[in-house]
Amino acid sequence: MEDAGPGVPAELRETIFRPFEQGPERSAHSPGVGIGLSLVGRFASLHGGRAWVEDRPGGGASFRVWLPDGPPASTGGPGAARHPGAGRASAKPEDPSARAASA
Repeated sequence: MEDAGPGVPAELRETIFRPFEQGPERSAHSPGVGIGLSLVGRFASLHGGRAWVEDRPGGGASFRVWLPDGPPASTGGPGAARHPGAGRASAKPEDPSARAASA
């Protein structure tokens, strides 16, 4: 995505991808709360990719996302092979809290 605004200063290019962070140039009437770019960055990371912003030739900012052609090799991300018990909590059967939690 590209815009023709003031751009993003180099010192804020990582900050704006953190949850609830916004640049100082935002409008007082802006409906955002600063989670959009953090979600974009997180989703890209979960898929083995990344998101970033760079200067746009002629002014403004260019927001970029790169995703690999296939699933991440060993991150357990989307598309990764999973065994039947993956993602489940395990506890010893004699642990009473385990029985209560599964009820």
